[in-house]
Amino acid sequence: MIFALTQDDGIHQVEVTAEGSTYTIRPGEAEPLVVDARLVSPGCWSMLVGQRSYTVRVHQDRSIYTVEMGGRTWSFDLKDPARAMSAAPAPSGKGLGLVKAPMPGRIIRVLVEVGQTVKTGQGVVVVEAMKMENELPAPRDGVVSEVHVAEGQTVESQDPLLLIADQPSAKRQV
Repeated sequence: MIFALTQDDGIHQVEVTAEGSTYTIRPGEAEPLVVDARLVSPGCWSMLVGQRSYTVRVHQDRSIYTVEMGGRTWSFDLKDPARAMSAAPAPSGKGLGLVKAPMPGRIIRVLVEVGQTVKTGQGVVVVEAMKMENELPAPRDGVVSEVHVAEGQTVESQDPLLLIADQPSAKRQV
């Protein structure tokens, strides 16, 4: 995944790749950093960098990740094209809103059910990918018409997760 890190001296690109619990962090042109990370509770990680151990807290708000470690805080904006595409609102108006998996992962929670009314941006499903939980938003206002996944299920990139249709119009009695 590619993130944009905003610091006092500007915006820097950071690439993160994972293999099991080992993460390689490539901050722009700097030397890559290899980290062993384990999720110990929601939003709290234990990380081993070289011989030093750290407790790291991660908070996600849409595509923004706030990371707190050793008294310092960083904010990262996820720039992964697949995630950006899945989170982009559909054009307003009539039609269907298909929510797709932005990357391979596992369904952690389905936050909605068939027949439920949702608003644009409302969380509808949580997918775990690369040891991070990503809450995917509804791309449009409407009613959940189909749910294609269940908790614990694995998905591939671009697999359909659920479908949002127009709200049925109220029928007038004559």
